[in-house]
Amino acid sequence: MPRTGISPLKFLKKNISEPKDVTVVIVTYLPDEYGYYEKKFDVLKLCLHSIWAHTDVPYDLMIVDNGSSEELITYLQEQFEQNLIQHLVLNRMNLGLMRGIAISIGAAPGKIVAYANDDVFFYPGWLSAHLRVLDAFPRVGFVSGEAVLGAGGDAVVQRIAQEYNISIEPYQIPDDRIDAWCYSVGLERAFFLNMDAVKQARHYKIERNGVKAISGDRCYAWVARKDFLQQLPIRDFGGPISSGMDAKWHESADELGYMRLSVWERMTAHIGNEMDETWLEWARKLGALEGNSRLVPVARAKTFLGHRRSFMKQVLLGNPVSSRLIYWLLYRLVEFTSGT
Repeated sequence: MPRTGISPLKFLKKNISEPKDVTVVIVTYLPDEYGYYEKKFDVLKLCLHSIWAHTDVPYDLMIVDNGSSEELITYLQEQFEQNLIQHLVLNRMNLGLMRGIAISIGAAPGKIVAYANDDVFFYPGWLSAHLRVLDAFPRVGFVSGEAVLGAGGDAVVQRIAQEYNISIEPYQIPDDRIDAWCYSVGLERAFFLNMDAVKQARHYKIERNGVKAISGDRCYAWVARKDFLQQLPIRDFGGPISSGMDAKWHESADELGYMRLSVWERMTAHIGNEMDETWLEWARKLGALEGNSRLVPVARAKTFLGHRRSFMKQVLLGNPVSSRLIYWLLYRLVEFTSGT
């Protein structure tokens, strides 16, 4: 049947919304809520609340979910319906971190992409601090919110600093930042400092037009221009995070002659997969733990039946299952059957 009439969208420009210049992107993955993921939901909620409370520049928020549990999907959809999330991409399966990043780069409508893993905390004023560095220096690729030993690109920084007459001097990463990083990723300080990449790292303080930055970046959270990101080839789509594929991707910026920098003051932090008292205090302050009963038992049951394959693998393989987990499952079963 031929088309009848003309689409009104061809004439009504007021129906077309202009996106913000910055798209903040979080790639999420929460298959279940036990073991490693037992407290990850609360970490994610703190991550999102810190964005909503502490972002001081207009932005759109995009979530790319990699096949998480129904409970998380429901939560994300609720935030989307309240316009706290402007763009929501739901993958039915786990496509891997780099595919999630690739999807976000392609789909983000903003000229600038601010990316983070789903376990990152954003301090007040974080986005404007990143943008100042991005605007102040030439040939900047990635800008991250905290400088930690081992993520360099120092040769590129030295070359560009000399070419553009930028003030540069050696810089030592403060001990408290090293300690905070080791604590968040569960590494002993001595082990971390003995890693080859860390021992070989050289960092610099650079300054231009009154804006200070530190050479090196972290791949767990960064801000970059979209036209720069589109130049970087994304490889190792299906590889595990432990393969360092995201770090290798950042290193490709060096090959293209772009600097990797961090803001002078610490503006982001890696939380980890659970919160200590410091993070719990922030969560209480931002209201991230309000309504923490989460979803009704029916949704819990659906999540258990549909997404806890890893639990069944543990049972079938004969791996020990803690009494705490068994107690939790029995408690939820009783809760569901009782209709409460």
